[in-house]
Amino acid sequence: MELVLHPGLVERTVFEAARRDGTLRAHYERQFAQCYGHASSAQRERAFAELHRRWFTELGLDQLLVGFVRGFPHVHEQVCRLVVARAPAPRAQTSELYGAPGRFTIVLTIAPTLMLDRSAFDYWAGHELLRIDDMLNPAFGHRPGEQPVGHTSAAQALMTDRFALLWAISIDARLERRGALPRTVRQVRTGELARAFALNDPGAISTALDDLWHDWAGSPPTHSQLIHLARTGLAVSDQSAVQSSVVARPPAGALCPLCRFPTFDWTDSSPELEGLNGVICVDFPDWSPHEPICSRCAEVYRAGARRRQNTSTRVSSPLAAAGNPRSD
Repeated sequence: MELVLHPGLVERTVFEAARRDGTLRAHYERQFAQCYGHASSAQRERAFAELHRRWFTELGLDQLLVGFVRGFPHVHEQVCRLVVARAPAPRAQTSELYGAPGRFTIVLTIAPTLMLDRSAFDYWAGHELLRIDDMLNPAFGHRPGEQPVGHTSAAQALMTDRFALLWAISIDARLERRGALPRTVRQVRTGELARAFALNDPGAISTALDDLWHDWAGSPPTHSQLIHLARTGLAVSDQSAVQSSVVARPPAGALCPLCRFPTFDWTDSSPELEGLNGVICVDFPDWSPHEPICSRCAEVYRAGARRRQNTSTRVSSPLAAAGNPRSD
């Protein structure tokens, strides 16, 4: 595998490493000053680049990247080139897979500080490379064209969030087996699972996460299974929905079970909404008609019903059926 390092990442990582270590800093500053001895600017720039590339290698950072990739068999076997560039901050870090069989390229953008924090690097890079390894694994059955769907943008956004969360949980479960999972991650996933699947019972949340974690640690789900689970919901969330039939109206500021935004304006089930329950349940299979929804979501579905009714009326009109004849 060819390793391509962006000069900006190399320079900033070496600078950060030298800044943190007094002994390294003295050597670095002396060699850095020597680069100014070259007459032309082009020679100086070349000397700076060679200095930082040499230090990057001597710090063992390029071997860290190459050696790390070997832990992911499908990435190691199928990816021809690894490009590593600088991200301005940890929140801006990304990983992407480009190309096609025989010429795959992975592009990682990494914050220099992460390169120098081994435990943080192991988790972030492990999570990203295991996700890409899944994509390259025939057993996972990754199909980029198969995405979570919904009849409304809110439903599609929720399904997409659920799909991403479930995939992340399956990756974290495997990373824990490798000893590369920080202690706080499981707690974070617990909160994310509760919000994504509208789980309120702490016991039900813990059971749901434990079941997924245990099942997927040794037997990862397929792409289709993740899509299906994102759409149909967790078994425990169905129980929660049943229980919600006897639960009073949520407090002001609680999250709407459909759009997941805080709301102070709830719409209870009413004869008008009862006619929409079927459509809502198609988008949100684990939603119970007994659960109040926010007035904004209610209006979205009312508008959809009016639009469908108007379309049906125009199609069934005798005038339309007769080819739009004029009465005069």
